[in-house]
Amino acid sequence: MVALPLFERVSFFIHNLWITLVHNVNCLFFLVDNLGNFYLRTCGKLFCFMIESENKNKEGELME
Repeated sequence: MVALPLFERVSFFIHNLWITLVHNVNCLFFLVDNLGNFYLRTCGKLFCFMIESENKNKEGELME
């Protein structure tokens, strides 16, 4: 859980989604790349989020 402090910088929606996934899914993987993309993989589903910058708010999208 090293990347947990990054959740202070992501949107409230992503935070709520994370809490839901932690309680409901036991195979959860996450990654933050050098471009600020935040990836969640849960049992076959891949979610990609852009971490909020000072100028923009990005919302999460489900990647098929």
